[in-house]
Amino acid sequence: MTIATTTMSSLLSAVKATLLGYQSTTLSKINTFQRGCLPPAAVFPALAILPVRETFTYGFTNSKYEVERELVIEIYDLKLDTKTSKDNTIDLVKAVKDIFATNFEFSDTSYFSNWGYESYGETISINRGFLFNSYISLICKSRGNYGSMTIYNNIENNPSVVTLQNAIVTLLKANKSVQYSTVETIVDSPISPIPGFPAILVGAGSRSRVQNYPNATISDISFDIGVMSQLFHKETSLNHNLSIVEGVKNVLQSDYTIGGRCEFSNINYISYDQEKVPSGFIYNTVLTLGCRTREF
Repeated sequence: MTIATTTMSSLLSAVKATLLGYQSTTLSKINTFQRGCLPPAAVFPALAILPVRETFTYGFTNSKYEVERELVIEIYDLKLDTKTSKDNTIDLVKAVKDIFATNFEFSDTSYFSNWGYESYGETISINRGFLFNSYISLICKSRGNYGSMTIYNNIENNPSVVTLQNAIVTLLKANKSVQYSTVETIVDSPISPIPGFPAILVGAGSRSRVQNYPNATISDISFDIGVMSQLFHKETSLNHNLSIVEGVKNVLQSDYTIGGRCEFSNINYISYDQEKVPSGFIYNTVLTLGCRTREF
C-alpha cells in the first residue's frame, strides 16, 4: 500500500487527469472538464472538480500526520427536455463512480479513497432552458510530513487571545515575500470593508479550558485564518488560492509555538468555499488553527 504525500492542488489535478483518460469512452458525453468553478461559456454536459475540506489527524510517528481530503465532482447538463438532462447527469455520475472503483490512488496522491454524499437532479431554471446538477463527494486519505521547525527555549505563560492573534498576524506578515508574495493584505478580523484581494484575515474563534493541574490550567484557543482571492472562471484562479493556502500552512507548521507564545499549535481543518462579495466572487478558504496555552 502506498503511503501517499500530496496537496489538495495535486489531488485535484490527479483526479482530473484520471477522468480525462476516459474522455473518449465512458465520459465521451462530457464536453467541459474543469478544475474549479465552471466558466460562463461552458459547453454542456460539463464536469467541475472542487475542493471541500481537509481534516488533519496528528500523532503519527516519523514526523508524519494524516490528512483526509474531501472534494466534490459536479456534473451539469442544460437542455429544454428536463428528463433527458436529469438522466444524463445521473448516468454520468454513475460512470464516474465506476471509473474510481478500480482507480483510487490517483497517481499516488492517496492511499485510500471512498465516496461521501451524493445528490441527483438539482434543477436551476435559466433563459436557455433547465440546468441540472448531480454531484458526488470523494474522500481521499494521505500522509503529510512536518518540515523544519523553529524551536523556542521559553514558552510564554498566560497569553491573551489578542496576544496570540497579533502574533499569528506578525508571523504571517514576516513570511509574505517568501511564501505568498501576491497577497495584498494580512490583518486581524473582523474588518469592514474587506481590503484588496488576495487577503489573509486572522479571526479569534473560541477558548476552552481542557485540563487542570494543581497550579496551572491548560487552554485550547482556536483561530480562523481566512484566505480570500478573486474567483475567475479559470483554473489559474483556483490554483492561486490553493498556492496561498499551502504557503500559510507551511508557515504555521514551521513555527508551531507561534513565536513561543503557546506550547504547540495544529491546523485542524481547512474548509474551501466560494462567496459573492460587492466586488464579485471570491474563493474563501479558512484554516482552523488550534493553540494550546498555559495559565498560571
